[in-house]
Amino acid sequence: MEIKVVLATLVELAALEERLVAARDARDRHTRRDDHLGALGRELADDSRVAREAVEQATSALRRLDRELHEVEAAMADRQSRLAKVADDRQAVAVRNELAAFGCRREALEAEALGLLATLERAEAAAGEADADGSRQEARTRTELGTLAAAADRGAAALAAGTEEMARLLALLPDDLARYVRRMQGRDGRGVAMLRDGVCDGCFGQLPAALAAEVARRQTVVKCTGCGRVII
Repeated sequence: MEIKVVLATLVELAALEERLVAARDARDRHTRRDDHLGALGRELADDSRVAREAVEQATSALRRLDRELHEVEAAMADRQSRLAKVADDRQAVAVRNELAAFGCRREALEAEALGLLATLERAEAAAGEADADGSRQEARTRTELGTLAAAADRGAAALAAGTEEMARLLALLPDDLARYVRRMQGRDGRGVAMLRDGVCDGCFGQLPAALAAEVARRQTVVKCTGCGRVII
């Protein structure tokens, strides 16, 4: 095969490799973004769940306090009734002491209930905010995932077409050179590199002047002394 045809094929290969590498990078970015959106959605769902659990806990504690308050008030009413019937002074003192103890307990429960009401209000506000954040993010995620899915479909089509084109171009090269390029592509997708101002754009190493001159003469296939890629 004429060297001009080989070099021209290598030029096409280099351009195609760049497109395929860019398409794979885009696919990987889409995958990472998809994963990030999924993790964010799970995090917001956890926030909402924790906030709802805090509301349930505060509500349950308030119900318990309400029941205990009713029990204390019932006990106080019973002691008031008993006090009205007690004739013995010592018994009356004992009942009054019980009334005072129940009164202190009622005050403590009422204070605790007020604190729990404030906690419940904050928990409900946090739960509402968490739900709203989750809903907004879910809507944004649906939109973005739709865009990502469309881009992924385009990328997959481009990769499929590019892979077919790569096989066609490699088939045009001499067998030994095609095998070498494939082996180099196995590292990072690029087996051919451009020489720009004496520098290989694959490894960014400076090519010796003699090899750079050979590349410029376009009479032979030259390989980078740094990364091993075919240089054009």
